[in-house]
Amino acid sequence: MMKRTVEHPSLSLILEILNDRSVNHSPELDWGSITEAAKQTRLAPLLFSKITSPAMVRHIPHDALAELKKEYFLAEAAALIRIKECRRILEALANRQIHVILLKGIDLSLTVYNSPGLRPMADLDLLVRLQDVEGVKAELLNLGYTNEEDEFWPGSNRLIDIEENFVHQKNGLHVEVHWNLSGAYRRYLPPIDWFWKTRRTLNTAQLPVDQIYGLSPSANFLYLSTHLLKHGGGRPENIIWLYDLHLLVMKFGDELDWQALYQVCEKFKCGAPVLVSINNLQNYFATPIPAQASTLFAKFSKTEYARIIFLRSALPHFNFSNAYWHFVGAGWISRLLYFFAWLFPSVQYMTKKYPQSSGWLLPLAYISRWFHLLGQLFKALRAGYFRNS
Repeated sequence: MMKRTVEHPSLSLILEILNDRSVNHSPELDWGSITEAAKQTRLAPLLFSKITSPAMVRHIPHDALAELKKEYFLAEAAALIRIKECRRILEALANRQIHVILLKGIDLSLTVYNSPGLRPMADLDLLVRLQDVEGVKAELLNLGYTNEEDEFWPGSNRLIDIEENFVHQKNGLHVEVHWNLSGAYRRYLPPIDWFWKTRRTLNTAQLPVDQIYGLSPSANFLYLSTHLLKHGGGRPENIIWLYDLHLLVMKFGDELDWQALYQVCEKFKCGAPVLVSINNLQNYFATPIPAQASTLFAKFSKTEYARIIFLRSALPHFNFSNAYWHFVGAGWISRLLYFFAWLFPSVQYMTKKYPQSSGWLLPLAYISRWFHLLGQLFKALRAGYFRNS
């Protein structure tokens, strides 16, 4: 199901090197294209770390090697800054007795990669309990962050979304504060309490702060697989996220309880992303996943969730798409709230989104918004969204 192959020759060579396979050092290799592909996929630091042996270096043009080396050291420097800032945030939250689970890049860079700089990331992702969000928000504002969210209505994000985004006014660092996971497929994930109950304590020298955690290996595999599919699955630009899963299996393979994960996925009908990840991992990286796991999760290939995943990969993406997948994955209460907020956002939202819509022009702004949404709806109909629902 949705098994993919790498067709780009430069990316294929990069994967060969990451997999520690022997490479044919032909003079015809275009290291300029290879370097560019590595940068576009955020694999440049990793690639440089794999080619530093004398046997490899002598086959690589000086310019390409210098560019990869620059990317490596820039990534390491960025990681130092990011970890220092993360520590500052976590210490402030610890003073409020707020427990935090580190998600995605920041967690993986500290646990499965040999060095944090090998895992570039655009932001820090933190999971907190819903009742702690206001406390987290207050601390981030005190630390110089601003809230990037444009809420339809004050407080509506807590009802229909899963995260809020903050950016530091000086260093530009982005922080995503989550209180739930994977909004587009919320109906197809275990309750958030399951992720908290199965969490593991994170002990790392880089972040010597109390009350910080990571997801358990099994929960992390499910979450990362779902997140990967939400953003297009095994497309070339997402290869680093698939490599995250590969390293997770390599590092925590003994702790990954496939049978227990299968039972959770069966209960909540959420096994399709795991199946896709298993297939892609074996295809791209020959990741050593037990045959029993492959057999168990193959049963999810015919589920409703699998059908939704296939449709999402096949249908074109445009502005309406995110709203559509939110409706597909959310429960009915969330759907109704989102529908109302989408059509009738607050005056505050409208005046910020449409600066010219003040005074008597405000009703026209609402009408303009509705016509735009109607145009998106017709575009979705022509694209086959509802025909395949």
